[in-house]
Amino acid sequence: MEYLMSTPPRQLTTTSFAILGLLALREWSAYDLTGFMRTSALQAFWPRTESRLYEEPKNLVAHGLAEARKERTGRRSRTVYQITDDGRSRLTSWLGASSAPRQIQDEAMVRIYFADQGTRDQLHRTLREAMAELDEQMTDILGFAPVVASGSGHFPNRLHITAFVVRQTIGLIRARLEFLQWAASWISDWEDTAVTLEKSERVKALLQYEIGEVEGMQRTLRDALEHAATDETGEARSGSTK
Repeated sequence: MEYLMSTPPRQLTTTSFAILGLLALREWSAYDLTGFMRTSALQAFWPRTESRLYEEPKNLVAHGLAEARKERTGRRSRTVYQITDDGRSRLTSWLGASSAPRQIQDEAMVRIYFADQGTRDQLHRTLREAMAELDEQMTDILGFAPVVASGSGHFPNRLHITAFVVRQTIGLIRARLEFLQWAASWISDWEDTAVTLEKSERVKALLQYEIGEVEGMQRTLRDALEHAATDETGEARSGSTK
């Protein structure tokens, strides 16, 4: 067993802490870590290139948040990473901090946004490719979700946490499917992407309906926030009396 020297540190990012969180669960080789990130539900909401995933554990070592050692089995060798005490402390602190605002990166929607500068066929192709991509995502979900549900996944003792990830992932897929089905129907009778009086009148009615939906959802959300604030205040008072 051979311990490795670290490289100069770079700034810690959300990806850093995602890797650190996985190291808090178990030791990983760089190969296994990358494989897990590629196939787990984590990929659905925090995708990163494999090169970045291979480099980030080294950065954690450079910060003293992880340790790396070289293990040899016959002629083969692999680097194994494990979290340090400082790493666990830093991870706990990060979990208690506020999250950055949610960001959505969707190239298909950029193309749809400028669709009136192109042809109907181009817009239809964008929607069709988005549907095909969604089908691939569903295939990925069906690849790991049944294993998780059976209790034989990577971390069967964390099913109560994995449920958050799986539920949101499936919810996003459901919303995407609903949108793409609507979009395909919306353009079904278009001859081109140019504006017409009929299209304008239809979209005005649609937006009035959607605005009403958002107003209803906001009322529901604010009720939930109020209850959450009440619960936090109650827990704080309970904790202060102990």
